Amino acid sequence: MSERHLGQDSSNTQAANNPAPSPFREPIDRDGAYRLLYGSATMMKDFLRGFTSEGFTDRLDFSTLRRAETQHVAENLARSANDLVWEVAMKGGENLFVTLMLEFQHRPDWRMAARMALYVSHVILELMRSNARVKQQRRIPQVLPIVLYSGGGAWNAKTDLAGLRRVSANWASPYDLQLKYHLVDVHRSEDLPRALRNVTDGVFRIEREGTVDRALREVEVWHGWLQGRSDEEAARQALVTWVQTILRGRLKYPEAVPVKGLDQLKELLEREMTWVEMERAKAERLAADLRRAQSKVEQARSEVKRARIEGVILGIARARFGEGLASSLARTLPSVRSEETLQSVASWSEGCETGGALVARIQEAVEAERDSGP
Repeated sequence: MSERHLGQDSSNTQAANNPAPSPFREPIDRDGAYRLLYGSATMMKDFLRGFTSEGFTDRLDFSTLRRAETQHVAENLARSANDLVWEVAMKGGENLFVTLMLEFQHRPDWRMAARMALYVSHVILELMRSNARVKQQRRIPQVLPIVLYSGGGAWNAKTDLAGLRRVSANWASPYDLQLKYHLVDVHRSEDLPRALRNVTDGVFRIEREGTVDRALREVEVWHGWLQGRSDEEAARQALVTWVQTILRGRLKYPEAVPVKGLDQLKELLEREMTWVEMERAKAERLAADLRRAQSKVEQARSEVKRARIEGVILGIARARFGEGLASSLARTLPSVRSEETLQSVASWSEGCETGGALVARIQEAVEAERDSGP
């Protein structure tokens, strides 16, 4: 465990009242960016208020929310920092507090219920060992395990231990270990109303869309919500780092990364959008050039095919009705607009008994096309 034990009273040490400096240095990985983001009390409050069960957060006193600087012991008994643990007091004068855990996932893990059961057990054991109130009252606080999933595919893992069991004997059920975790699926969560001013909702919108344009729109919103509040500095800088990490590889100007503060991030994204608009205009010009080239190719193919059909018609007319009629048709055929009508003329040149009959049918077809409009 870390130097400050999980659940240790904040009055015991000055470090409990002051958040430890972030252990992350830029650039950090995606998991690191998420841990830094939800290491902010502002982000954690918005996360709980917007994406847990209705009514749950009404029972919490968010003025007491604080980070528990600890590490759980993983399956191999090595120290791990893959979770975040927060403590918050419950309303109503209770001395116990709620401990919240986050496990960040980018792909479904069928073992997750068992993993969370292990993590929760270690949290409880540490509370029983180091927390004075727990030891005195011999009661443990409520633990809410949360899995934050940001993968593209649907989460298909069981959310409780019971779902993992191959068989279930009724007589043994009372003795089974029971645990269910709360799943928050970023890509399948719904947008919250803007009136709620929920910053985590904006984070999820960026994660779902993944574009510079969306990031700029959300940063502009956050700027209005958070700017000028000294108590929100940790949230602002965590958001800056997270946005840079999420958009890494999509930025045209990597020399501008990292930036500090929402103002600089907004300037960077606006610069990126200027480049994006230029690239979009360039792409549109290239697409227009391609369409024109394709049109010319199609026109050339049509002209070659038409010339071939006209040649067949003139050859048949010359063989059946003589050179004079063929010369006359050579001046008439360009008046036939459609390829379909031209194909019909080819059939008529073989079927008409006289040259006069052929010319009459062609003239009728030309007049019909003219009457039908362009």
